[in-house]
Amino acid sequence: MERDYEQLVQYLKDEEQFYSELLELSFQKKKSIIANDVDTLNFIIEKEKNIVLNISNIEKSRTRCTTNIGRRLNLGDAPTLTQIIDVSEEDVLELKTLLKEFKKTLTQVKTENLINNDLVKDQLGFIDSFKSAFFGSQSNYGIDGKDVTTKRQNVNLLDRMV
Repeated sequence: MERDYEQLVQYLKDEEQFYSELLELSFQKKKSIIANDVDTLNFIIEKEKNIVLNISNIEKSRTRCTTNIGRRLNLGDAPTLTQIIDVSEEDVLELKTLLKEFKKTLTQVKTENLINNDLVKDQLGFIDSFKSAFFGSQSNYGIDGKDVTTKRQNVNLLDRMV
């Protein structure tokens, strides 16, 4: 069982490292959004896709490992890390520490993503206002992110200038 704990600790370390990389990319993404640097933003997004793929693969392995430990501890097939820590007779100090760090990193990633989301919405709002003032149209963005534009009947700024 000690081998399973060692493996679980390694999976958590790897995941935390990837989430830390995502956090750093979130900071870079924020700068790119503010600077309207679309090329850099696209590059960052491609890096994020690769990291998320790596996280997904590690998460599958980590889930298998926690399932094995959970079965041995009579916790069922889907135990949480907290449950494993609470009932384990193994030395779980490193696991507790990693879990705490991991939660902190995840919270930071979530916060940065919310900020970046708001920045993108602000940028889209600016573009929408510009389009509305000059062309008399209002943008609506669908779930897929595509622009679904509707024309307005009133006179726009471009018409007044001409």
